[in-house]
Amino acid sequence: MDKSLEADHTLLTTLSISNLKIWHRQLGHVNYQTVAKIIQSHSLQGMPINLSKLPLEYDSYILSKQTRMSIPKTQQKAYRAQQKLEIVWVDLIGSQAVVLKTETQYMMDIVDDYSNHVCSIFLQNKDNSFSEL
Repeated sequence: MDKSLEADHTLLTTLSISNLKIWHRQLGHVNYQTVAKIIQSHSLQGMPINLSKLPLEYDSYILSKQTRMSIPKTQQKAYRAQQKLEIVWVDLIGSQAVVLKTETQYMMDIVDDYSNHVCSIFLQNKDNSFSEL
């Protein structure tokens, strides 16, 4: 075989496999068999790819397409408050880099577990948080 023809053949094979990888990526990482079916059915024009040597699928692709079983829900439900203010959740936020119009740097959110009512209180400093409760 002529050296120039051999080099052209090698280039064509390399180009074909790289084109197959490009189409694999362009089509959203579908499996190579699907890309091969598209090529064989001539659905797309301008896809001259040698299908004699399909690359093996990567383990990471196979694992990424697998699903796992859902985490079972617990039988015991979390305790919820039976009356107002039985359980209260408090979150202190601050110091804010941006000073609000009220010229405060802290905010305290209070959430009632029973009613889910939320109250936000703006504070000048953290020391005032307990007295505001």
